[in-house]
Amino acid sequence: MSRSVNTSWRGYTRRDATEPLTIRIARADVSKSVARDPDACIVARAAVRRKDIVEASIGAKLAYVVFKAQPKIAYRYEVSSKDAARIHDFDESPASVKLAEKWLVGTTVTLKPVPPTHRIGAMTQPRTRTDSTRDRGVTSRLSRKQRAARTRARALRHLGGTSNTA
Repeated sequence: MSRSVNTSWRGYTRRDATEPLTIRIARADVSKSVARDPDACIVARAAVRRKDIVEASIGAKLAYVVFKAQPKIAYRYEVSSKDAARIHDFDESPASVKLAEKWLVGTTVTLKPVPPTHRIGAMTQPRTRTDSTRDRGVTSRLSRKQRAARTRARALRHLGGTSNTA
């Protein structure tokens, strides 16, 4: 059975990046940015300011970048949790442009290639049930008193004693 994969993004062919991309934030990027807009956020503005990038969209977890050298391909990157937290902080309080200028101007953001398990077309392994997960379902249906009695009985059996409860 074949699996269909959506390989387009805004009319561009979508590909996973293989090399990290470093973007440096300038004062103009902060002052012209728009909160909660992935195409006009601080990092997207800084990326488009680079001469080799045509378009950039920076989300909470993923970023799409279109380079001038390959104008029909949008490369997919992963946003690190540290950089995502910075973006989130600015999105939640867009009035604090002065603070953003103070904290973010001159910093660099590194967009990482998407890990192999999250790449386009990557197959996920089906989950298998183990004995421990089957036991958990049965145990959780017992009342607290029944679980305590069952635990005591197992402990006594383990120690070599006998138990009247089971």
